[in-house]
Amino acid sequence: MDGNLTSLVRAAERISSETLRDSPDRIIEFYEQAGLDYEHWSRGFNMHLGFYRRGLNPFDREAMLEEMNLEIAKRLELDVSGESMLLDLGCGMGSIARSVARYYSRSSVKGITLVPTQVRMASELNAQANLDGRIEILRGDYTRLAM
Repeated sequence: MDGNLTSLVRAAERISSETLRDSPDRIIEFYEQAGLDYEHWSRGFNMHLGFYRRGLNPFDREAMLEEMNLEIAKRLELDVSGESMLLDLGCGMGSIARSVARYYSRSSVKGITLVPTQVRMASELNAQANLDGRIEILRGDYTRLAM
C-alpha cells in the first residue's frame, strides 16, 4: 500500500471511530431539537411513512400512519388473542407501541430510546391513551444491550 493510501485509510478509521463515539450525543441533540416538530406531521408523534390500502383516503395522513403501525405488527405475526411482548428498539415517542397496545389488547411493550424528551413525551402520550400500564419507555442505548 502506498503512503497516500495508508494515510487515507488511517484518517478514515480515525473519523469513523470519532463519529461512532460521538453518535449517541449527536442523535440526542438532533431529536431534542427536532422532536416536538413531529406533532406538525402527526398528532400521535408518528414519524413513519403511511401505508396505503385500497379504501383508505390517501389524504388522511394519520389513518395511513396508523395503518403502517398495524402492518408492522401484523408482519411480526403477533397473536391478537394471545399475550405478547414487543421490544421496540429506537421507539422514539412510542407511536408503534401505542398502536400495538390498542390493537393487541393482551400485549405489552417495552421501548428504548436514547432521548430524554422522547421518554417523557412517550410516557405522557401513553398515559393520555390509558396505555401506560402496558407500555414502558426506557432511556438507553439499545446498541449496547448484551444480546
